Amino acid sequence: MTIQSPMLLGLGALALAACALADASTRTTAALRGPEPPAASLTCALRLIETRGGLSARAELRAPAATAGRYALRLRRGAGLVLDQGGDFSARAGETLTLGQAMLSGGVAGLDAGLTVQVGGRDVTCPVLRQ
Repeated sequence: MTIQSPMLLGLGALALAACALADASTRTTAALRGPEPPAASLTCALRLIETRGGLSARAELRAPAATAGRYALRLRRGAGLVLDQGGDFSARAGETLTLGQAMLSGGVAGLDAGLTVQVGGRDVTCPVLRQ
């Protein structure tokens, strides 16, 4: 036979109510924020522009809605050039960001280049545009 204390039962009920309230508050906040913009609506590109002195590499992103995420920029040429840049970004609606950029000697020949953007848990592989 178990003897239940009215005070312990009251404290248990209070704890359950607090948990339910916290969960409802979290869902309400998420609903007010709205859904994350789909990663597919982003426009991104890694632009490789040959110049007289070498190569300009610029990672760009345009977001139609306010969004935040991470990016990873990769530039490699043999064992002599290994450049990995990355980090967090935050963009306002309609804003175009330069996520990262680099000036390199030489042209695009033999260059392994890539840009990946992660938004809302989804990875987007951005096109490499050689100009």
